[in-house]
Amino acid sequence: MKKKFFVLNIIVVWFFLGYSFANNMKDNFFCVVSPNAITVTIEKENNYKCSTYLDVLSQAISKEYKDFLEIQDIIEQGYDVDFWTTIRNDKIERIKKILLVREQIEEAVISFNNNMFDKIKEYLIFSVSPYHLKYKRFAKSFKQFENSRTLPLNVRNMITYLKEQVQVIENILTAEDYDVLIKNFNRYVYLKKQIEWK
Repeated sequence: MKKKFFVLNIIVVWFFLGYSFANNMKDNFFCVVSPNAITVTIEKENNYKCSTYLDVLSQAISKEYKDFLEIQDIIEQGYDVDFWTTIRNDKIERIKKILLVREQIEEAVISFNNNMFDKIKEYLIFSVSPYHLKYKRFAKSFKQFENSRTLPLNVRNMITYLKEQVQVIENILTAEDYDVLIKNFNRYVYLKKQIEWK
């Protein structure tokens, strides 16, 4: 059981370190778009990035809208109004369909991102919560010696690490975005090594 937990911790640490340099987690999501559903995943396989779908759809909307404006100009000049009105209406329907697909992809990405964030945060809270109480108690027991110059430097450093670790864990517990979560988790891992491997 401990081995599985350790392996899971390594995977989560690798995951966070791998993504900690990304500006936005959503840039690393891949989509599978079918007529009935949009599936978002972090597995590349044969899937395209969701951002690629959104970019291409935005370009298609832009092109269709440009065509719409040209057709509208022809209609306003009075040339073969019935024919061009039908073509214009078809363009409007195409734009609506493309907009709908783009909105569905955006919603699927946001939903996946939120769910993934919640699951990762839930796991991290489960992982760090026992240490929160433990480090808080240690920090409290050393509080009376906190400003003492008679303590050895390594003990003073340990007190500083404990206090900071308590704050870092509280930041993880209250994080509302990946940047805060990742930054604090990476700091948590570093401080845990400093505290427990001395």
